[in-house]
Amino acid sequence: MEGKLKTVLFVSGLESEGGAAKALVELCSRLVSTRKFRCVVLTAKRNHLNVELEKAGATTIAVGYGAFLVPPPYSAWKAPIKYLLELLRYVCGYKRSMRLAEKNIDFSKVDIIHSNVPRIDIGLALARKHGIKHIYHLRENSFTYFKCWSFRRDPVNYMDRGTDAYIAISQAVANNWIMRGVDKDKVWVIYDGVDTSRSEIARSRPPIMGEKQSAKTVFLGGYIPSKGVWDAVGAIDRLVSTGSVGVTLDIYGGGPIEVKKQIEAFLENHGLTQCVTLHGEVEDVWSVLPHYDIGLTCAENEAFGRTVVEFQASGLITVVSRSGAFPEIVHDGADGFIYESALGAKGLADVLNDLLNGPHDFERITSLARLNAARFSDQMNCEKIVGLYEEIEKSRRAL
Repeated sequence: MEGKLKTVLFVSGLESEGGAAKALVELCSRLVSTRKFRCVVLTAKRNHLNVELEKAGATTIAVGYGAFLVPPPYSAWKAPIKYLLELLRYVCGYKRSMRLAEKNIDFSKVDIIHSNVPRIDIGLALARKHGIKHIYHLRENSFTYFKCWSFRRDPVNYMDRGTDAYIAISQAVANNWIMRGVDKDKVWVIYDGVDTSRSEIARSRPPIMGEKQSAKTVFLGGYIPSKGVWDAVGAIDRLVSTGSVGVTLDIYGGGPIEVKKQIEAFLENHGLTQCVTLHGEVEDVWSVLPHYDIGLTCAENEAFGRTVVEFQASGLITVVSRSGAFPEIVHDGADGFIYESALGAKGLADVLNDLLNGPHDFERITSLARLNAARFSDQMNCEKIVGLYEEIEKSRRAL
């Protein structure tokens, strides 16, 4: 893609927090820094994500769209209400967002439309209407992990008809969507990138464990059941009940208030209030992680695992579930440890118990972990995505 500055129109998801939003900011920053791309980002509404994107050099426009793929609420009784509200938001926002986008953007100068998540279809609609190449970034397993509803009949075929390429952030995600019906010849597996430049503030020494059977563990998945919070809490309960001294767990993140209350009740009933602490969202993980020995990532069918890279880059011993993309990222026994997700809290407790009591070369493990994390840099991610853009440009010239 040589010559004039290329314009990429990104379409953000509805969430202003989380891995997808962070990855979008980092990707735009890298693209702009090449001085070959101009990034314009559509958002549903203006919030702090717009500010971060603009700091990264992108132009943002809030146009008020809704999602056509929507996850159900945690409480079943809320489902009918949420369904109707989200349907209304989607239907009312569709034409309005198209109109506002076309009012603010000269589509004759847009080279690629890149939808950052599969739940939003405004990018798909604009690409079809203006004859522009379209990319869907598959950052989640929408139907298996989130069990999304669809406001479009045959949603995968609907997506496939207007999409020139898909970026799957892991092989597990690629397999999931191909199984759902997307054209496998359109799928590029490009692992997500993480800006780990600030990981140098993490301590260089290996975790102190073994002799005192103690460890400070951290979980960044919040109170979302699918993130595996109950495995983490249950494992600590098992360790404490069998006499492990000094084992603590700090939980960071948000989630359904109902789940938070259930966890608080569990901690109270099991006498764990002194060793398990619930925190809210953490804005700067790099300043938090150096205080811990072990990082836990326990999700089911996770699409990638940004926290895994953050843990490893920060020098933590990383323990993940055998699920989703984690076995692609962590090499069991070398740069981290994998527990059997089918065994739940018991499986995790067994691995933690071995870490606390068994002989391990933690210095070697953390060294290999840092090297492994470097495979998932935001720079490498950007370079591969630029390669995809160039392939799409070549295919357009061949027409």
